Amino acid sequence: MVDNITISRSALVVIPAHLYAEEHVLTERQVIKSIINGELDGYQADGKWYVRISQQQTGPVQDPAEAPFVQVTNPITVTEYAQQSATTVAAVLEDIAQGRVAGFHAHGMWYVGIANSGLQRANSHRKYAFFLYVSIFIFILALLAGAVLVWYQAASSVPQYSVLMVKIEMPVGVTAPDSALKADLFLLNKDLESIINDYTQGLAIPDVNLHTKTPGQAPRWISMLAGATAIRNILFDFTAAKSRINRWEFSQNFEKSKIIWSEYMVKATVTNRSGQAWIRQLTPGIYWLIGWTATETELGFWQQRVELVPGENRIILNPRNALYFDG
Repeated sequence: MVDNITISRSALVVIPAHLYAEEHVLTERQVIKSIINGELDGYQADGKWYVRISQQQTGPVQDPAEAPFVQVTNPITVTEYAQQSATTVAAVLEDIAQGRVAGFHAHGMWYVGIANSGLQRANSHRKYAFFLYVSIFIFILALLAGAVLVWYQAASSVPQYSVLMVKIEMPVGVTAPDSALKADLFLLNKDLESIINDYTQGLAIPDVNLHTKTPGQAPRWISMLAGATAIRNILFDFTAAKSRINRWEFSQNFEKSKIIWSEYMVKATVTNRSGQAWIRQLTPGIYWLIGWTATETELGFWQQRVELVPGENRIILNPRNALYFDG
């Protein structure tokens, strides 16, 4: 064997077209055209053109058994093949039809070569690209779903209940701080005026429970009536001049009125040493805050409308917003 030359079994040798062109002072294109026109014995394999010549001629040759006849291992379109072969597409299609050139039809196009070689690799690349795009799409969807989940959790973390922080403030030097300590706070779902109206309308409806009593006690209706009267007295006192209010009677009326408005009470608490109190776990809505403080020198009464929103709500009670304050 000489470099790039192998003697074939048919006493013919195969030489690459470009080497043949160099030996004969031709261009490779002219050699290929001569092969196509039948002027030279040759073929194409693996994208290269070869010329068959007799054994007596010299030059680099290759065993035709090792160079398959008219095989294109990497399929190309008939257009590309025609350009490489310096022929027409019609001629290539006729060669495929006559069996002179290996070819096939796939995906609406004609190819030169073997269908189960490069085309399979091309299809594999297409499938790989498809699965890659699908994976990227799923990944993006997962990111979006994660973002939505985070947003939903953040939205869900917004407090669904209300907290009411009450602060009783007394002017320094005007009154003793004791009135702000251990002040009673009652959260009602109605104001006193609406409560007494409900009670007045209910008197026309027979209620067996109003006549129940325990040994040594008066019937409950007597206590209810006394409570209603006490509320009326409190509401009346608010319209009277401060100098005409009897503090002892006012305190007694407040205690007697509890039997009426306690049925409308949501929660109750007392202030701490700082004059503060927290009422927690409340459903957002509208309430009325009753504040009561009584010492030897001071008496304070508040009824404040509060509209609670989810989260923390604050209200300050002082002598200026009290219904009644004496101290």
